[in-house]
Amino acid sequence: ICEENSRYAGSAISKFVDAQGGMIWRANFYLRPVGLAPGAPADTQPVSAAPIRFDQAWLDVQGDATPRWISPEIGETPEGRSVSLAFLHGPQQRVKMSLNGHLVSGLNFKGIERSSDQTLALSRWSGVDIQRGENVFTAALFDQNDQLVARETRSIWFVDEVDRATLVADQSLVIADGRTRPIIAIRLENAAGHGVHAGRLVAIDVDEPYRLAQAAEMEYSAPVASAYSSTTSTRVDRGGIAYVELEPTLQAGRVRLHVPLNDGRTEEVEVWLQPEQRKWVLVGLAEAKGMLSNLDGEDGRDLDEVMRDGRLAFFAKGVVKGDWLLTLAVDTAKRRGVEDGELFGRLDPNAYYTLYGDRTWQYNDAESRYPVYVKLEKDTFQALFGDFETSLTDTQLGRYNRRLSGLKADYQSQTASVTAFAAETNQRFVKDELVADGTSGPFRLSQSSILRSSETISIETRDRFRPDQVLATQLLSRFIDYEIDYATGELFFRHPIAAADTGLNPKIIVIDYEVTDGGDRSVTAGARAALRTPSGNLETGMTMVFEDGRSSEFGQSELIGVDTTIRIGSQVEIRAEAAASRTQTQSERSSGQAWLVEASRRSEKLSVSGYYREETEGFGLGQQTSASSAIRRIGAQISAKLGVTDLPGGNDRSVRRLEAQAYREESLKAGSRRDVADLAVRQDSQAFGASIGLRAVAEDFAQAAAPRQSVLLTSSVRKSFVEHGLTFTASHEEPLY
Repeated sequence: ICEENSRYAGSAISKFVDAQGGMIWRANFYLRPVGLAPGAPADTQPVSAAPIRFDQAWLDVQGDATPRWISPEIGETPEGRSVSLAFLHGPQQRVKMSLNGHLVSGLNFKGIERSSDQTLALSRWSGVDIQRGENVFTAALFDQNDQLVARETRSIWFVDEVDRATLVADQSLVIADGRTRPIIAIRLENAAGHGVHAGRLVAIDVDEPYRLAQAAEMEYSAPVASAYSSTTSTRVDRGGIAYVELEPTLQAGRVRLHVPLNDGRTEEVEVWLQPEQRKWVLVGLAEAKGMLSNLDGEDGRDLDEVMRDGRLAFFAKGVVKGDWLLTLAVDTAKRRGVEDGELFGRLDPNAYYTLYGDRTWQYNDAESRYPVYVKLEKDTFQALFGDFETSLTDTQLGRYNRRLSGLKADYQSQTASVTAFAAETNQRFVKDELVADGTSGPFRLSQSSILRSSETISIETRDRFRPDQVLATQLLSRFIDYEIDYATGELFFRHPIAAADTGLNPKIIVIDYEVTDGGDRSVTAGARAALRTPSGNLETGMTMVFEDGRSSEFGQSELIGVDTTIRIGSQVEIRAEAAASRTQTQSERSSGQAWLVEASRRSEKLSVSGYYREETEGFGLGQQTSASSAIRRIGAQISAKLGVTDLPGGNDRSVRRLEAQAYREESLKAGSRRDVADLAVRQDSQAFGASIGLRAVAEDFAQAAAPRQSVLLTSSVRKSFVEHGLTFTASHEEPLY
């Protein structure tokens, strides 16, 4: 009793520890499981339905004797290229099963199961091979006189192409409590709306600061190997739904997941993790010291001096006002000097840290360059004072993504979303684009005195004909993929960066970072608001950004943009954006405008898209890439399915397509122009593919004496050995004119 009162203060969650300077002292708490907390989920894993045993016991409880399909169910997605079938009928009837007009082999027939009273029968088949696309099963029912009684069909789609990705909110678990894995349910479909087959692996990625649970587990079990693992895949479950599990986190807010689509595009799925209403946690320290000196001077004066110093640091998190979650951190040892310091402090592998023999992971839940960090959260609203990312990335022309310290607020509902921020800083955003040359460096950035931990480095693979099209993006991590000297701006990679991919598409090193010159601080602020209909078919928004740098050489900058997205059904989407920017320095003034219109219609047999994009010289606040600056582009693309052929053996299909595109690219600064037209016929199956077509190009450069024109014959061939995971490809372009 005395120990419980004096040692633990009568509470199981507190303990007095006698510590001495210069050592680390540890207090151990022992936990005893007492069951689940009220309202806690028993299991966060998605639960698949248990398989049904179609046996005599199952038949005995079936009262309806109407002949019908039992398995597969309508809309069911198969897990592999073979399925099992079950058809219910009368005891004196027999069934002939056919697939796409061909009788199913008798080797697949498992037999007939009858009920105890001999009133029902169930015919079953197993291991029936199916093909990609639609598979039509026809059950022809005959009586004992061999007369056709009925004919029932059932379609099974085996889909491995992802053309659409949508959030399934009612099957998602969106909680940020630090213990439970958030689960984001995403339905993956083809252009016709059929779900992707179960078992398909999709490389779904998530934006920082969130991580996939699979990547976190790999890092724990194999720390060295995980550093060199480029992608992790998510398995698709029944119904074409992929359950994306995230690492348990305490950070509530907007989560952006990226799903790669079959045509090279990336679909962004957005969801909001909600905070947990938790009990208060408080940890901190306080220290103080002082000294009084009294000296007698030679001239008879007393030299009295008082010296004092101290520190107060604590972290607190808990619920206030009933349902608001407050996070508060104070550290008086932090001092903000003339220049802004490090953002989002990261662990340094070259530094020394205390390690414990358990699965403890260290995270910073209150990152701030100021002595104070405050965060207030409720449902889908949060406001904070500390370090943050602006995250205005919903549009292309109004994009503004920086790392700052100050105020930020976020709100999202079914019909509205608002993001606003403000910061007082002397930082400046810089975007560098370096051409990869097949080496690991060194590469020199355009600026030095880089703000620590402010950089974001990625490798972009861009289309060699249309540099504005990014085919692939690989995000790199410091200490694992590269080393950077913040003082000199020198960059080294751990491995050589290839100059191009196998299709000769160039690779570009993109570096976004912040620099500071120690000048006067000024206000940088921005906001985005969007409204949408409950169905999501119409969304309109506005983005505004203001940089007050009048006291520096970079001047004052402003940007305003508007955008609208219209969705008609599940196949048609129209998106339009318009933006304008203005910059006023001490010596000059510049301004620019930009427009973007995109329209697309995608179905199983026909996909059509068109676009128009123009950016005048001087547009933007440094967030746009060099491939779109002072460029006007207009073009259209079409892809039509001409036919499907069943290959001999019935195990595969060959799809024939007609693909065409035409576009014009103009340089508004140099006055040059390029016109391109492509036409190709392509035939593809799982094991073999080939294409042949024509490409016409006309170029008119302002400094050239005459326009240049050419016509090319293009061809390609592919052979895949699926069982060995080996693919050979070859392509050729022959000039005709």
